[in-house]
Amino acid sequence: MEKLNYVWSKALQHLQDTPRREKLMNELETFDKVYLGAKEQDHHGKTKSEMGTIDRKLELLLERYDLPKALEAFKRKFKSVNEHFYSSENDSILKNEAFEDPRLEKLWVAAKSADFSDGQLRALYQELKVHEQNQGEYEEGLHDHDHREDNDVRNEANGERAAALKEANKGLEENIEHLHNKIVKLKESAFENRKVQELWNTALSNRQFRPEELESIRVELKHFEKQLAKIEFHKEELGIAREIHSDKNQLGRTLLTVSRRNRPVWSGS
Repeated sequence: MEKLNYVWSKALQHLQDTPRREKLMNELETFDKVYLGAKEQDHHGKTKSEMGTIDRKLELLLERYDLPKALEAFKRKFKSVNEHFYSSENDSILKNEAFEDPRLEKLWVAAKSADFSDGQLRALYQELKVHEQNQGEYEEGLHDHDHREDNDVRNEANGERAAALKEANKGLEENIEHLHNKIVKLKESAFENRKVQELWNTALSNRQFRPEELESIRVELKHFEKQLAKIEFHKEELGIAREIHSDKNQLGRTLLTVSRRNRPVWSGS
């Protein structure tokens, strides 16, 4: 199971005692069976809260083995995003959330101060939480790498790890820029038409687009929205004209009926 494999990989970095490693591995194997049983219950429509209970027991296990780093990594990867995001259906609660990283907090404050829809705000919050999670994993990897360097552990694997960390840092910086541009673009270009706004949100989510391409798409969507507004206006005008025409026909038929009823009856001579 991915969750337990992740916990085990983190525990190996901090647990040096072989007997304790073996004992932990046996306990994790037991957890694997428990998780599988809980998943089977979910498939049969039974309560899903059991999975959360097992998670908490796993956290207690990591505390018992004095593995705070592994515990923190587990919470960050498998719990923080889902718990904060899905439990924040109340938007007033969501707006009270904050980020420790100054750059993420600055972006979040900018998003909260903008006139975004509830759905847009929740989506941005989730993206920021995912970035926070990735940032934490990068910092943990960097700390582990520095520890190896301090202990003069220099080998080919360490060189590959350094290259991977450099690439991860580059990805984080690019994502911060992407999130910044996304919030700026959303603030600049709120569309009144819901379908057009959905198209714009889709474009913003596509990282293949460069800033100048996004600006071109925004301008085109503005024109498209105006065309849709014109079409809607003409539809309304056409509907009104049809109603008037229908009313005139009805009035004509009514007048004809009345005139026939009031026609004088001529007696024959």
